[in-house]
Amino acid sequence: MNEYDAEYLVDDEPLDQKRARLQNELVSGVLAQLENAYLSREKLYKKILESKRSAFSWTATIDRLDLIDAVRENVKTSLLFGNYRRATWYLRVLDRLCRTAL
Repeated sequence: MNEYDAEYLVDDEPLDQKRARLQNELVSGVLAQLENAYLSREKLYKKILESKRSAFSWTATIDRLDLIDAVRENVKTSLLFGNYRRATWYLRVLDRLCRTAL
């Protein structure tokens, strides 16, 4: 089989399964990009160290991080149950939280 024959192969995967797989990959990819952009260990340390002493409070920072982590886990749980609409909604919430809180 050469590279031209591969174009004409019939995909045996049903359309619903293929759609679910692609949606899962897409949402997981966007989640990974958000985690890399905002939630990496280095970026969190940098953000904590850059904050002003007067505005800095450990409890407020921990509360914000707990909320962000809870929303991130909701995205993952929604993906596990195949609820992609809810996963994308939580993904938007996570993006907004990261932009404002971090």
